[in-house]
Amino acid sequence: MVTLKDWGELWLNEGFANFFENSIPNNENDGEIQRNAQATLDFDYALRKDCFATSRPLSSIIDTPSEIHETFDGISYDKGGAILEMTANLMGAQKFRKGLNLVL
Repeated sequence: MVTLKDWGELWLNEGFANFFENSIPNNENDGEIQRNAQATLDFDYALRKDCFATSRPLSSIIDTPSEIHETFDGISYDKGGAILEMTANLMGAQKFRKGLNLVL
């Protein structure tokens, strides 16, 4: 099992969940266009959520249980997933997977 050292990096867990949800077909008829469309919707949602002065950074220092609860939001899921998607596209799928294998 892989986990993070602290709650401040929750976006990695939730971002990867979102990234892989959009990367793997739901059924044999679920094509790349539908998966890309969902990733685009998630990215758009993340940008809309992240444009306010009250938005929080992906990584943060968590001191209280209520702050843990607050990190389970669109920033962790959608922005985290969008950053991983952009990184995978920049690196290429094969290099991205190789990098994941080295980290994990």
